[in-house]
Amino acid sequence: MKLLRLFMIACVIIILSTSAFSKGGTSGGSVVQPKVVEAAEPARPDCESFATIKERIACRLEFGQEKETTPEPCRVLPVAATCVKYYRDSVPCYEKDGKEKDKCFKDVLQFSKKSVKQQAKFDTRPLQSYMLLVLYDLEERVEEAVEDKELSVEDGAALITDIINLKIKVLERKPAAEIKAGLQKLKNKWPSEIK
Repeated sequence: MKLLRLFMIACVIIILSTSAFSKGGTSGGSVVQPKVVEAAEPARPDCESFATIKERIACRLEFGQEKETTPEPCRVLPVAATCVKYYRDSVPCYEKDGKEKDKCFKDVLQFSKKSVKQQAKFDTRPLQSYMLLVLYDLEERVEEAVEDKELSVEDGAALITDIINLKIKVLERKPAAEIKAGLQKLKNKWPSEIK
């Protein structure tokens, strides 16, 4: 008896809901369309207005970079223009891979010797800039990992901030031991997802 009563209640519910659906959908009466309120897209933040390197980097990773700005490591230097020039001159190198990219870096920096070791014995001035370009290449890899969702924006911003702080040490000509320690720290933190 209870089973029959449940069956009847279910049938009544189905019949009523079908009739209500039909009334609203096919009766020929006016169907009130819901108002579509378009939400305004949130304003894009000015990444340059953030106080810390990490905040600016996270903003650029999330929203992109609208305009050319002074590279982060160059902002701490009294001769930022020279630093910016190295970045601009090296842009074509980042389209290359492996040995071609390395050769391009050395050409841009006017290495007179083929290897870094040979150049170090001859003239160390281009080595500082070479290190900056190699570190920038690592930044590019982190950015790609964030774009490919292999790394979160927060983790990417933290890694790039570490790279930038290391580049600042290079530009400020900190002792080699301090730079090597920074490189080792970066190597230890480097995620396996990024090749």
